[in-house]
Amino acid sequence: GNYSGDGVTSNQFDPSAAGIGRQRVVYTFSNGGCADSAIAFIYVKPAPSVFFGPLANVCITSSPITLSNAFPFGGTFSGPGVSGNQFDPATVGGGAHPITYTYTDGNGCAASRTRTIIVDTIETATFMAVQTFCSNDPSYTLTEGQPSGGIYQGAGV
Repeated sequence: GNYSGDGVTSNQFDPSAAGIGRQRVVYTFSNGGCADSAIAFIYVKPAPSVFFGPLANVCITSSPITLSNAFPFGGTFSGPGVSGNQFDPATVGGGAHPITYTYTDGNGCAASRTRTIIVDTIETATFMAVQTFCSNDPSYTLTEGQPSGGIYQGAGV
Protein backbone atom coordinates (compact mmCIF):
# COMPACT_ATOMS: atom_id res chain seq x y z
CA GLY A 1 0.00 0.00 0.00
CA ASN A 2 0.84 3.67 -0.12
CA TYR A 3 0.75 6.40 2.48
CA SER A 4 -0.06 10.01 1.67
CA GLY A 5 -0.56 13.27 3.53
CA ASP A 6 1.38 16.26 4.79
CA GLY A 7 4.96 15.25 5.55
CA VAL A 8 4.69 11.88 3.76
CA THR A 9 7.16 11.09 0.98
CA SER A 10 7.87 7.57 -0.32
CA ASN A 11 5.96 6.08 2.63
CA GLN A 12 8.15 7.99 5.11
CA PHE A 13 6.59 10.42 7.60
CA ASP A 14 8.71 13.50 8.36
CA PRO A 15 7.32 15.39 11.40
CA SER A 16 9.30 18.55 10.58
CA ALA A 17 7.84 18.64 7.05
CA ALA A 18 4.30 17.88 8.29
CA GLY A 19 4.30 20.68 10.86
CA ILE A 20 3.06 20.99 14.41
CA GLY A 21 -0.43 19.80 15.23
CA ARG A 22 -2.82 17.08 14.09
CA GLN A 23 -1.76 15.60 10.75
CA ARG A 24 -4.00 13.47 8.55
CA VAL A 25 -2.34 10.44 6.91
CA VAL A 26 -4.11 8.19 4.43
CA TYR A 27 -3.18 4.57 3.74
CA THR A 28 -4.41 3.19 0.41
CA PHE A 29 -4.21 -0.46 -0.61
CA SER A 30 -5.08 -2.06 -3.92
CA ASN A 31 -4.96 -5.75 -4.82
CA GLY A 32 -5.14 -4.99 -8.53
CA GLY A 33 -8.91 -4.84 -8.84
CA CYS A 34 -10.22 -3.52 -5.56
CA ALA A 35 -8.88 -0.66 -3.47
CA ASP A 36 -9.58 0.61 -0.01
CA SER A 37 -8.13 3.28 2.21
CA ALA A 38 -7.97 4.15 5.87
CA ILE A 39 -7.22 7.41 7.65
CA ALA A 40 -5.20 7.97 10.79
CA PHE A 41 -4.14 11.13 12.56
CA ILE A 42 -0.66 11.74 13.87
CA TYR A 43 -0.10 14.49 16.40
CA VAL A 44 3.19 16.35 16.03
CA LYS A 45 4.28 18.11 19.22
CA PRO A 46 6.55 21.16 19.12
CA ALA A 47 10.20 20.50 19.94
CA PRO A 48 11.76 22.65 22.64
CA SER A 49 14.11 25.44 21.68
CA VAL A 50 17.54 25.00 23.26
CA PHE A 51 20.25 27.61 23.84
CA PHE A 52 23.84 26.75 24.74
CA GLY A 53 26.22 29.70 24.78
CA PRO A 54 29.76 29.63 23.39
CA LEU A 55 32.49 28.20 25.60
CA ALA A 56 35.73 30.05 26.32
CA ASN A 57 39.08 28.30 25.89
CA VAL A 58 40.48 26.73 29.05
CA CYS A 59 43.98 25.77 30.10
CA ILE A 60 44.73 22.08 30.53
CA THR A 61 45.83 22.79 34.12
CA SER A 62 42.58 24.58 35.03
CA SER A 63 40.31 23.18 37.69
CA PRO A 64 37.07 21.62 36.42
CA ILE A 65 34.67 24.30 35.20
CA THR A 66 30.93 24.46 35.76
CA LEU A 67 28.87 24.34 32.56
CA SER A 68 25.94 26.70 32.96
CA ASN A 69 25.19 28.94 29.98
CA ALA A 70 22.37 26.73 28.67
CA PHE A 71 18.58 26.74 28.89
CA PRO A 72 15.84 25.76 29.40
CA PHE A 73 17.21 24.70 32.75
CA GLY A 74 17.01 21.03 33.68
CA GLY A 75 18.83 19.54 30.71
CA THR A 76 21.96 17.42 30.71
CA PHE A 77 25.50 17.98 29.49
CA SER A 78 27.48 15.23 27.79
CA GLY A 79 30.79 14.78 26.06
CA PRO A 80 34.39 13.89 26.81
CA GLY A 81 35.53 15.18 30.19
CA VAL A 82 31.94 15.94 31.31
CA SER A 83 30.50 14.65 34.56
CA GLY A 84 27.17 16.16 35.59
CA ASN A 85 27.59 19.86 34.82
CA GLN A 86 31.38 19.84 35.27
CA PHE A 87 34.03 19.76 32.52
CA ASP A 88 37.53 18.65 33.51
CA PRO A 89 40.12 19.73 30.91
CA ALA A 90 42.85 17.54 32.43
CA THR A 91 40.92 14.34 31.63
CA VAL A 92 40.59 15.04 27.89
CA GLY A 93 43.90 16.68 27.02
CA GLY A 94 44.57 19.48 24.60
CA GLY A 95 42.51 20.23 21.51
CA ALA A 96 38.90 20.76 20.50
CA HIS A 97 36.22 18.78 22.35
CA PRO A 98 32.45 18.74 21.68
CA ILE A 99 30.05 19.28 24.57
CA THR A 100 26.32 18.75 24.06
CA TYR A 101 23.42 20.16 26.08
CA THR A 102 20.20 18.15 25.74
CA TYR A 103 16.82 19.17 27.12
CA THR A 104 13.67 17.04 27.18
CA ASP A 105 10.38 18.86 27.79
CA GLY A 106 7.22 17.64 29.54
CA ASN A 107 5.85 16.31 26.22
CA GLY A 108 8.83 13.97 25.84
CA CYS A 109 10.28 16.02 22.99
CA ALA A 110 14.03 16.60 23.10
CA ALA A 111 16.41 19.04 21.49
CA SER A 112 20.13 19.55 21.84
CA ARG A 113 22.90 21.98 20.98
CA THR A 114 26.60 21.17 20.72
CA ARG A 115 29.45 23.57 21.35
CA THR A 116 33.19 23.06 21.08
CA ILE A 117 35.54 23.83 23.93
CA ILE A 118 39.24 24.32 23.24
CA VAL A 119 41.67 23.02 25.84
CA ASP A 120 44.97 24.87 25.51
CA THR A 121 48.16 23.04 26.40
CA ILE A 122 51.14 24.57 28.15
CA GLU A 123 54.16 25.36 26.04
CA THR A 124 57.52 25.20 27.77
CA ALA A 125 59.01 28.68 27.64
CA THR A 126 62.75 29.13 27.35
CA PHE A 127 64.81 32.31 27.40
CA MET A 128 68.37 32.19 26.07
CA ALA A 129 70.98 34.39 27.70
CA VAL A 130 71.03 38.01 26.51
CA GLN A 131 74.23 39.95 25.97
CA THR A 132 75.37 42.52 28.47
CA PHE A 133 74.51 46.15 27.73
CA CYS A 134 75.83 49.53 28.70
CA SER A 135 73.34 52.12 29.92
CA ASN A 136 73.97 54.26 26.81
CA ASP A 137 73.50 51.44 24.26
CA PRO A 138 70.58 51.78 21.79
CA SER A 139 67.36 49.79 22.33
CA TYR A 140 67.63 46.10 21.58
CA THR A 141 64.89 43.89 20.15
CA LEU A 142 64.50 40.81 22.31
CA THR A 143 64.22 37.58 20.28
CA GLU A 144 65.73 35.01 22.60
CA GLY A 145 62.43 33.72 24.03
CA GLN A 146 60.92 30.53 22.63
CA PRO A 147 58.40 29.67 21.40
CA SER A 148 58.04 32.92 19.51
CA GLY A 149 54.99 35.09 20.11
CA GLY A 150 55.39 35.41 23.87
CA ILE A 151 55.47 38.65 25.84
CA TYR A 152 58.60 40.14 27.42
CA GLN A 153 58.23 42.16 30.57
CA GLY A 154 60.48 43.71 33.17
CA ALA A 155 62.40 46.93 33.87
CA GLY A 156 63.29 48.76 30.67
CA VAL A 157 61.16 46.55 28.43
